[in-house]
This record gives sequence, structure tokens and C-alpha cells, in this order.
Amino acid sequence: MGLHVHSLGEIPTGAGRAYYVYLLDYGWEEPLGDAVRVNLPHMTDMASSSNAVIVHGPRGVHFEDEVLSWHRVNGQDAKDILPAILITTRHPSTFRESFELKRTRKESRDTLLLIPLRKVCKSAEDVVQLIQRVFVDIKEKKRPSKFRTA
Repeated sequence: MGLHVHSLGEIPTGAGRAYYVYLLDYGWEEPLGDAVRVNLPHMTDMASSSNAVIVHGPRGVHFEDEVLSWHRVNGQDAKDILPAILITTRHPSTFRESFELKRTRKESRDTLLLIPLRKVCKSAEDVVQLIQRVFVDIKEKKRPSKFRTA
């Protein structure tokens, strides 16, 4: 069984994985989001063999911090972005740390790729194919900026 977490608090700070795949949606019934949720067991299996973690909150639970929110994603209206898949090499704890006022600036080698599903998928089958391509790139240890979907 793959690694699937419902809460960022479940990921120990010292436990590093190469990739963190966030499944971002409203939790509402809609075809592309439903396709992601239906494929969750398959994604966790692929994650277990590719040094990745799947992060997907329980249905109906809203997410919100300075960058990611069920209202806005990186300053853009969430209705134009969600549902989406976010792939990053950054440990989840660093998102929280990066917004501390007393943070010292340092260069990060981590990358982030946000894939708004409505912009790249027309059907549930497109979502399945996208997920397959994402995990092929993860298995090949590509940086998210070099993923075919980027």
C-alpha cells in the first residue's frame, strides 16, 4: 500500500520523500475531481514505489494558508485553478516555515508544479492519463519543472 496522508501533521519533519503530490479540490461532485478521487488507491500504490507521498484531505475539509486556499491559489481565484494536482520536492513543513516573518532568506533547490485539471483535461480519462504521466516522470526522478505536463 502506498503512502497517503490526510493531514500535513502526519508527515514527520525528519522523514523525507523525494516528491509530495497534493490533490487539491473543493470536495464537490464534479467529473475531474471525481476521477482523481477514484484513482487515489492507484496513485498511492504508484507513490509507494517511487519515493512519493500523496496528500489529500478528507472530503469537505477546506484547506487554507498564505499560498493555497480553497478560495485562492497563489493569488488567483480558485475557481479558475481547482481541481488541481500540485507536485513539489519541498517537504510540507517548509511551506509553513517560509511564511514566518523572521525567516532567513536562503536559496531553495526545490521546485513546484501546479496542474489545473480543467486547463489540461477534458474528461475523466484524460485525468487518468495525466496521473500515469506524472508518475512516470516521478519514477524517472525528473524535477517537477521538467515533467512532460509542465
